[in-house]
Amino acid sequence: MLEEIGIGDLQAASNRLAIVENIPVLVATDSAKELAKALIVENAIPASSAEDALHISIAAVQGIDFLLTS
Repeated sequence: MLEEIGIGDLQAASNRLAIVENIPVLVATDSAKELAKALIVENAIPASSAEDALHISIAAVQGIDFLLTS
């Protein structure tokens, strides 16, 4: 996620990174990676959205109640 918000217009990217600098970063554990693969294999998430599957899996494995996206 940090890579995504750090691209594009330099000033806008800098602003986005500043907004999230105090938010804890969740890691992609092996369990999250396995869940992401399962979501794709079971067609719950399209293979073309593998990164989204990983984001959802990271949140689920770590017990996050809400996942925000744009």
